[in-house]
Amino acid sequence: MPGLAPKAEGDADVVLTPIQATALLAAIRNGQRLTLAPGRSDVLLTGASAALRWMDDQQQRAGTVTALVAKGGKPASTVPAPPSVPLVRPGPAVSQAGLPDKLPPGMRAQLGEDCDTQPPKDFSPIIARLSPGVILFGERCYLGAYNEIYAFMLADEQGGHIRPAQIPNLDGFSTNLLMNVSFDPETQTLSNFEKGRGIADCGGVNSWIWDGKAFRVSDQTEMPACRGLSAEAWPVLFRSRRK
Repeated sequence: MPGLAPKAEGDADVVLTPIQATALLAAIRNGQRLTLAPGRSDVLLTGASAALRWMDDQQQRAGTVTALVAKGGKPASTVPAPPSVPLVRPGPAVSQAGLPDKLPPGMRAQLGEDCDTQPPKDFSPIIARLSPGVILFGERCYLGAYNEIYAFMLADEQGGHIRPAQIPNLDGFSTNLLMNVSFDPETQTLSNFEKGRGIADCGGVNSWIWDGKAFRVSDQTEMPACRGLSAEAWPVLFRSRRK
């Protein structure tokens, strides 16, 4: 299509006018192969029309003038407003003074088969206070070529009442095992980066916020196929706003 050139050499961003966007969608609907640039692999368009139709259905645009594929005569005003972005409130920031410098006795034994039998050497555990009387302990359980797997437990100030941290997924299940993690006590945010392979062009990036009582999903992106894309370009499955 004419006019679809990168803004600068090496920059793949392209800004389309409404007319160009309409023409491109029509070409995708009816096309079989998309050629990105000379010398690059083509993109097969098999299933593209069905995917656009699914988007129309999810956004309740089918039968309206704004639909991508399933166009109709209904005005744009009949399309429901998009749902509001969920609000996740972090709990009050708490002092990190006086934290223990090592894991509670017996924590590794409670982890069982979730951890290597031998504790890691030259390793500083993740230890942070989530709320008064609630300490987060992160133990590195496995070390691979490009992923570190941590197990997280909660305990009281004395290292008692040890139990697995409940870190939720969008599918309704919870885990206490995460890859490549960090915790920011100022924002009460636990983050991780799951690398599908060493160059990190697939996997998942997630964050959770401690709301004073539990961890809540804050953001999630996922790229199941390794196709040379950095995490900034991965599909966003969930996002929230913070207050």
